[in-house]
Amino acid sequence: MSRLFCYGILALVVFSTGTFAQDTVQVNMNNRALWNTVQDDDTSVDFGFDYSIYGIPNAPDSDDSKGIRLAANIDAGAAAAISVSPKDLSFGGNYEVSVAVWINYYADPGRVGTTEYGGLFIGHDPNGDVINGAGLIADGDGDSSRDYRLFKDSAEQFIESGQYDILSQNNNDIDLVEAFLGMEVPVEQLDDDVFEVPNEDVIAPDGTLGFGWHIFTADVDADNGTANFAIDDLSIGTIDTAIGDDVALEGSVALTMWDIFSSVAPVPEFAFAVFDSLTITGEPSGGEPGDFDGDGLLTANDINLLTLQIKAGDYRPQFDVNQDGDLDTSDHTFWVKDLKRTWFGDSNLDGEFSSTDFVSAFQAGKYEVDDANNAGWEEGDWNGDLQFDSSDFVTAFIDGGFEQGPVAAVAVVPEPSSIWLLASAVIGFWSIGRRRR
Repeated sequence: MSRLFCYGILALVVFSTGTFAQDTVQVNMNNRALWNTVQDDDTSVDFGFDYSIYGIPNAPDSDDSKGIRLAANIDAGAAAAISVSPKDLSFGGNYEVSVAVWINYYADPGRVGTTEYGGLFIGHDPNGDVINGAGLIADGDGDSSRDYRLFKDSAEQFIESGQYDILSQNNNDIDLVEAFLGMEVPVEQLDDDVFEVPNEDVIAPDGTLGFGWHIFTADVDADNGTANFAIDDLSIGTIDTAIGDDVALEGSVALTMWDIFSSVAPVPEFAFAVFDSLTITGEPSGGEPGDFDGDGLLTANDINLLTLQIKAGDYRPQFDVNQDGDLDTSDHTFWVKDLKRTWFGDSNLDGEFSSTDFVSAFQAGKYEVDDANNAGWEEGDWNGDLQFDSSDFVTAFIDGGFEQGPVAAVAVVPEPSSIWLLASAVIGFWSIGRRRR
């Protein structure tokens, strides 16, 4: 399978509220290639997980029963955590995050080894620790003295910090009890024809999140150093960078499963969290224009993301790099010529178009491969049609950069006959070389 194909259909389905206004972004939960994963040992993640097999109804605002399933401390007997974050999203300033969370557990009447936490973090750095940024986690069964916990990185914020809007972190807090009525285990989990060891027929305690969809939200004002976290419109508390330790509020968004205890669920199959309908509203932050993956560089990954966005036909302001109000091939050209300041044909993006670029492109093995959307920039797709064929040579040689060195103020464009002569020679040389191997 090609590397470009693994980038996914597209990371996001976007509804723009204005040409340069805030974006409302619904994140694709099904494609692993579009997500960063940071995890301890003995954790797992399933993207595009069909949670209906556990009797879980569709999440609010979801058209299907697929989401992200996370599990931690599956059988090793040690505290463990896992966080996943969308690859090409970074937000700062004022923004809002919303995600539907289902916390499942094995409803052991003895309440042994079932307490695990699911939650939401903002200001997350996917290159950092599993737990980083500001976040809220909560368990499903209420079997802890602190069932709702705010964090700055891995440091829990206690009720004494003054950052909570509830009187107690325990599920017996009156506001929690009134907001979250105990839910029954889905009847499908009790079927011993489906599960070798079925779940138990119990009701989760009032004030807990087990066996129901709950909407975690974060309302972030990074400029003023605050992030309010709520569940189903009940404010749990506000992380405040002016209280105690500082914490990043700008960055990515992470969905987290964390077993903070060493005990293992008696039937681990039922101990997991499912996340769906992740929506972010705000103005994306990040580096320079054209740096869509936020790594501080203009790379092949960036122009490949732009190509996919253009092909999808979904307008997003940050991809409109020439700021003409449209998203089309002119943005592709602008990225190459004005942002990267290089030539069409510069496969390795070193600023020059030379025979080295031919070698790089042909070695990927995508030339005239009959497979839709199979090539990226580094694999010879220089015209943005997701293929590597003779039309890419036309684009590259008309640009006039072959063996001209770095882009100059005035380019010398070869005559058409010279273009085809050189292109034919390159293709023929490569074909002969492949036959001899």
